[in-house]
Amino acid sequence: MKRISSATIDEINKRVNMVEIVGEYTRLEQRGSNWWGCCPFHNEKTPSFNITPESNLFYCFGCGQSGSVITFIMEMEKLSFVEAVETLARKTGVEVIYEGTPDGTETPRDNTRELLMELYSRVAGSFHYILDKTPQGEKARRYLESRKVAPEIIEKFQLGFAPEDRRWLFQFLKKKDILPNFL
Repeated sequence: MKRISSATIDEINKRVNMVEIVGEYTRLEQRGSNWWGCCPFHNEKTPSFNITPESNLFYCFGCGQSGSVITFIMEMEKLSFVEAVETLARKTGVEVIYEGTPDGTETPRDNTRELLMELYSRVAGSFHYILDKTPQGEKARRYLESRKVAPEIIEKFQLGFAPEDRRWLFQFLKKKDILPNFL
């Protein structure tokens, strides 16, 4: 796994405006030197989410969630540490410097997330095809029609139907050259 230099992280922390970043996810108001808003991590009616701009830290008095701007992006976007730092680097114009392995070689990039997203996309597309184009999906199509679900909604949200055979998906994906240990 690649490691980002501490100089890169320090530079991002210097340049980032946490109020602007968090403001993309929830409305904030300034009270004194701190900023307050409703917590983006849980539902609440009164603001308990606090940002201290001098230290670029946040804390929610409601759910206890806390951390830096990197932690915030990791939680909100469901990213790894490296992905969150890369995202913030793009926003702040900081060049990301990676540290290699002890022998001086660069570590290979972990692309598990991309592979999983591709897998999920294939599975969703397959289920949508089964619902929309096969006799197996007929009963489900009639059910959706009885519930007055418009065809545009079915298409927009890629609704699908999973066959009763529990082993079907595994066999189908193996035929698509996806390794069983990945599945």
